[in-house]
Amino acid sequence: MPDLIDLNMLDFLQTQYPLMTESETRLANVILSAPEKIPGLSINALAQLTQVSTPTITRFCRKMGCPSFADFKLQIGIALTGNPARTHDSTHQLWRGMINACESQKDEGALQMATAKLVAARRILLFGLGSSGLSALEFKSRLSRLGLTADAIIDPHQMLMLAALIQADDVLVCLSNSGESIELNEAASHARKQGAWILSISNHFHTTLARTSDLLLPTPSRERAQVPDNFVNSQLGILYLMDELTSRLFQQEHCRLAYQKTLKIYHKKTY
Repeated sequence: MPDLIDLNMLDFLQTQYPLMTESETRLANVILSAPEKIPGLSINALAQLTQVSTPTITRFCRKMGCPSFADFKLQIGIALTGNPARTHDSTHQLWRGMINACESQKDEGALQMATAKLVAARRILLFGLGSSGLSALEFKSRLSRLGLTADAIIDPHQMLMLAALIQADDVLVCLSNSGESIELNEAASHARKQGAWILSISNHFHTTLARTSDLLLPTPSRERAQVPDNFVNSQLGILYLMDELTSRLFQQEHCRLAYQKTLKIYHKKTY
């Protein structure tokens, strides 16, 4: 059984997600995307659905604290009984669920490493497309106010050009929920060849972007956070990690002083 206080099996799966192998991740994605179907499946049916072996499923169940697949299904059923369909949940509940999912998989060591690399970088480039591009622009604004040299690139052609010119003492930050954006991954690959250190913020560990990166900070996918399709904000996980990094950067004295200088300028303005 899950040994973390007050966690049901579905919540427990989310906390274990960063520690899972690729096949276990595939299992977890299927389970979390449609948990109501799991109690009615045989182990062979789940194996066929997820393209993993039945022994792998058995080991997965034991890793989750259940002696058998039957017991695992029982725990999923109990979790569903205590967690009715979330389609009609309030925005407040959905935000809280996403934040809890972010908190459950936060890696303090990885955040400290990312902070140190950002502080030491000659220049920070932020790549993002679509909604992630808007997050990149927001992060650029924050980093600039902290006295760091940063630029946000949201055009794929510009990404390729700057990736070719990036230097080894630069840091590239890639924002992508899927981790499989063709244009962004191509640019990241070029940047890696140039020797730049690459930080990615993404939903998945087993992606092209994750393999290209030196460090990945994971964000919860819809399946892991259990949010319905009508919840259209895809950037909450990225913004959460941006806040985590910003708060750590603010602890650096020179970053804090730079921010205070910008505040003085703004306070002198009259509108």
